[in-house]
Amino acid sequence: YKRKWVSMMISQDIINQIIEKVNIADVISEYLPVLQDGQGFKSVCPFHNDTNPSMKISPTKKIFKCFSCGAGGNVIQFVQKYEKISFVDAVQKLASKIGIEITVNNDPDYETKKKLYSILEESHAFYRFYLENSEEGQIALEYLNKRGITKEIIEYFGIGLAPKEKDYLHQALEQKNFNIIDQLESGMVKKTSSEDYLDFFRGRIMFPIHDGNNRVVGFSGRIYLPGDNAPKYINSNENLIFHKSEVLYNYSRANESSRKEQCVFVFEGFMDVIAAYKAEVNNCVATMGTALTKQHVKALNALTNKIILCFDGDNAGINATYKAAEVFSKSQIIPYAVSLPDNLDPDEYQIKYGSDALKKYLYYEQKNVYEYIYSVALKDLIKEDVVSVQRFKEKIFAFIRFSNNTIKEFYLNKLCKELDLDYSSLVGDFGENIITVKEEKQPVEEVKVKRVIKKTPLKIYRALEIIIKHSIYNKNEFTVYFCDYSEILPYSEFADYYEILKVIAEIYTINDVIEIEKLKERFFVESSEYKLLVKILNNNFVDIENKIEFQQCLKVLRDYSVKSHINAKFIGALESDELIKEYLSVLKQAINIQ
Repeated sequence: YKRKWVSMMISQDIINQIIEKVNIADVISEYLPVLQDGQGFKSVCPFHNDTNPSMKISPTKKIFKCFSCGAGGNVIQFVQKYEKISFVDAVQKLASKIGIEITVNNDPDYETKKKLYSILEESHAFYRFYLENSEEGQIALEYLNKRGITKEIIEYFGIGLAPKEKDYLHQALEQKNFNIIDQLESGMVKKTSSEDYLDFFRGRIMFPIHDGNNRVVGFSGRIYLPGDNAPKYINSNENLIFHKSEVLYNYSRANESSRKEQCVFVFEGFMDVIAAYKAEVNNCVATMGTALTKQHVKALNALTNKIILCFDGDNAGINATYKAAEVFSKSQIIPYAVSLPDNLDPDEYQIKYGSDALKKYLYYEQKNVYEYIYSVALKDLIKEDVVSVQRFKEKIFAFIRFSNNTIKEFYLNKLCKELDLDYSSLVGDFGENIITVKEEKQPVEEVKVKRVIKKTPLKIYRALEIIIKHSIYNKNEFTVYFCDYSEILPYSEFADYYEILKVIAEIYTINDVIEIEKLKERFFVESSEYKLLVKILNNNFVDIENKIEFQQCLKVLRDYSVKSHINAKFIGALESDELIKEYLSVLKQAINIQ
């Protein structure tokens, strides 16, 4: 933690340059429609449910301000709030607009990763050149053109070609003086048992894969030659910069359009994304042949709150939608789903019916994922067949099991009407499906352990408030907290406190002293974090010069964390350990005998 914090220093001069040179109206117009308003501009505020443009933008004052919700600040703060990224990430993003490269070296593997990025970028340039300037490339271009992939699409997606020859890329990388160890680490070159070095991709059309910062981190290669019986697609092997569980194809290109359209489509393959692009649907991404992960969900949710799954309509696609719905539910997100008819994928549908038809279907045939799964299960229902009814019930039970109570009750009622069943009996069946161990079948003498809902002592909140006030006025004391105590308490119980401490950390990466007004500007006036911060600042009973007081508060956090851990272990033992249950049962019998 200390290394990460200390290394994220950005000078105030750079921040001032960004605020001064970057036109705030131009930046906001990349995310939202902006209208002229006298000498300034106005726009619908993205930080509350706004219908009339209530956000004013002043390029001369270098600020934005919403007169409804109170949101405001400079261009860095807008990007930070809109994209839900850290202050440092927002600074890096905007610095590139004025030709400043900011390197935040908080990674022990930074130098190695830098070399890998260079190799991947050079490989991409090589594949692009080879597609356009070789005999093999002409054959590949003919194949692409037959698939409806024009020169403009090739340029937009950066499509290239890997030669059939065994080591053309390796030779090109050697000429660029890339170390063979780095070539192997990048996954672009592999070593054989006979000590030869071969290109990993050969005879394939190459699709580059970018990370969120638009850097090439890997490739997916597709066969195209007649009679080639190799796997249809192969992807780069995972390494320091490429992780399939974190990367989504086309994510960096879809960023801006997803925010403007306020939704993003998630497909299964690259060609589906390209088909959507041909239909002028630019807000789309694709998975890398893996199931959606919580990292994917987090990345998608950073773009928009409306996420639309468009997987194939076959059993594999339906199962993928089931699994994706479960991952989303854990993040309290309900995605939408759309399934093309006749088990066609977007690429096939676009070829058969045209781009306009595909665009209309994607936008007008969406259902929330629960309704989608219900309708899919309903297709196989035969109400006169008790086995079919039972299967239908089990399918619905399975996908609502991980949802909230409102959704469960809604679909249980819907099942009752659909099957003409009694609600209580259906709920009984549903309960049997979700309870694996039925404690009520134990003998009457069994001791039922009553759980006590733990209430956090008030002194913990007071200790945190004192620590925050000390941290605001003393960078060294904050460093002590940040390095040793920053994750000692659960985020869910102390979210507002952690958000304030997070902003304090970001400011200290830039300055050694915190200006109170600038700290307050980092929060919405009506937010719970802002109100808590004002309360802390107004607490005149805290002596920020008293080092002992600060240490005592740290001890309170440490002791509470240890005690909570022990209590959790003990309660777990009471609920699960058969020996303790047996002991309590015997004890109860002894009391009854007495």
